Amino acid sequence: MTDDLSTGLTSLLPQGEPAPLAYTKSQAAYISLRARILRGTITPGATLNQENLAAELRVSTTPLREALQRLEAEGLVKLAAHREVVVSPLSIRDIHEIFDVRLQLDPYAGQLAAETATDAQLRAIQSLVPPARHTGPGDPLEQNRNFHRAVYTCSGNKLLADTLDSLWDKTDRYRRILLDMDGGTDPHPTHSVIAEALARRAGAEVRDLIRRHVQAKHDFIMDRLPSYLSSALPGRR
Repeated sequence: MTDDLSTGLTSLLPQGEPAPLAYTKSQAAYISLRARILRGTITPGATLNQENLAAELRVSTTPLREALQRLEAEGLVKLAAHREVVVSPLSIRDIHEIFDVRLQLDPYAGQLAAETATDAQLRAIQSLVPPARHTGPGDPLEQNRNFHRAVYTCSGNKLLADTLDSLWDKTDRYRRILLDMDGGTDPHPTHSVIAEALARRAGAEVRDLIRRHVQAKHDFIMDRLPSYLSSALPGRR
């Protein structure tokens, strides 16, 4: 596929998914919609008309339906009756479930990285430490994500890294929307401390630092999510 929909899709692929030589219409629609949902461009809880969406994406309803079924399997949308699809809303239960798992896996991945990463990998992690407060160019969530992805990729466990990537996608959907509401304030001063503990290969210390770091992110979201939920109205496209 070479039309406008396929332009720039490789950068939007889920982490770890290889880029095809050419995108099918279904793949292009999936990648584009997934990125819009995760970035909050499409409002949580929005109801989308499939025919209108197909026209917007310049695809027929069959590849669109295939794309939506993939998104439904990921829990990002729910296919409704009458050719409508509902974007999964933000919810307190959802964020608790995500962090229940992340509080187990993120610290474990960090400990593994401290034990198994090469010296070159640890230097690369150090180079990715984001500033304690974001004041310059670039996306602070991407900088944060790149640091943590480098850590859990160095765990040497591909299944663990892939699982965390999926959980981070869902977490960042919340953080991006709530950061926009909050004026972009989400300090993360512990990254340099985590990187320093990794450099010393202090696995237990890394595990504890990351657990506290992840808990702080949970608390950041939970401090703001009830207010968002009480004021947000489902969108409609």
